[in-house]
Amino acid sequence: MSAVEAIVSSSAMRAAGLESGFASTWRGAWLAPWLVAFRAVLQTAPVTHRFEARLVSQP
Repeated sequence: MSAVEAIVSSSAMRAAGLESGFASTWRGAWLAPWLVAFRAVLQTAPVTHRFEARLVSQP
């Protein structure tokens, strides 16, 4: 678990309370946005890499 996930999960636990279905609820709420963000990174990484390569001169 990354630091961001730990912070978000602890914040969500404090807001919603630790109940029997917290883990499955949190996982369901986390999975959909993660899939969208992961796909966005995969699609934009090559373009960003080319842009960055233009900004940095090669010796």
